[in-house]
Amino acid sequence: MTEQAIARAFGRAARSYDEHATVQISVARSLLGMLPDDFSAERAIDLGCGTASMARQLCTRLPHCHWLGVDVSQQMLDEAHQRGRLHDRYQPVCADATALPLADGSQDLLFSSFALQWVDSAAVCMEMNRVLRADGLLLMALPVAGTLRELKESWEQVDQQAHVNPLLAAPQWLQQLEQHRLACIDAQTVTVTEHYPSLTAIGRMLKLTGAHHVTGRQSAGLLSPRRRRALEQAYEMKREGKGLPLTWQVLFVVARKLA
Repeated sequence: MTEQAIARAFGRAARSYDEHATVQISVARSLLGMLPDDFSAERAIDLGCGTASMARQLCTRLPHCHWLGVDVSQQMLDEAHQRGRLHDRYQPVCADATALPLADGSQDLLFSSFALQWVDSAAVCMEMNRVLRADGLLLMALPVAGTLRELKESWEQVDQQAHVNPLLAAPQWLQQLEQHRLACIDAQTVTVTEHYPSLTAIGRMLKLTGAHHVTGRQSAGLLSPRRRRALEQAYEMKREGKGLPLTWQVLFVVARKLA
C-alpha cells in the first residue's frame, strides 16, 4: 500500500478504531510490559500511534520522558486530540515512518505496535537506526506471516485473487533488524486467536480498524451473493465452539542499537 492509501484507510477508521482494536491494544500493552525496569529515556517515539491509545500508559511508565506520537494519518491524530490524549509530554507528528522529520540519534526509545507491517521493512529499519541514539532501545510488535490465515484459506476456496495482505515472516524481520545494527535482546512470536459470531462480524472489525485494504487492489467492490455464500460456506467449515476463529501471529521484539 502507498503512504496515501494507508493514511486514507486508517483515517476513515479513526473514530471506530479504539472500540474494535482489541487485539491491537492488548498487544501494545503487552509490549510495554517488555520494557526493562531499569531503562530511562528523555525522548521517545510512539511510532504509528494511531489514536494514541497508549499515551497515558507510556507517560506513566516513563514519567520524565517527552513523547512524540507519530502517525501517517492526520485523522488519527485529530481523534487523539478529541479524546484528550495529546499534551506537553505527548505531542503529535504526522509523518511517514520511513521518513521521520527528526535529527540523527535524537531518540532514546522507539515504541511501535501493530504499525510497521504496512511499510517497507528495510526502509523503516534504516530509519529507526538513524533516529535512535547509540544504545537506544526499540520495542516493536507487529503481525507476521500466518496472520488471518483462516480468512486467507477461505478466500482461496472462492478465487485466486489477493484478499489478505502478504506479511513478512518473523525471521525476515529479525534479519532486517540485524542488518541495520538493531541487536535483538528478546524476540518471540505469539499466536492470538479471537472468535467471531459471523463472517460479517469479522469484516466489520477489519473495516472499522482500517485493516481491510489489500496491497495492489484498487477496490474491494461488492461481493456477489454467490461469492458471498461460497466464502461463508468455506469459513463455516472452520467454526469452533466459541465461533469463527481469526488468528494473529504477532512478533514481539526488544532490540538495542549498536554503537
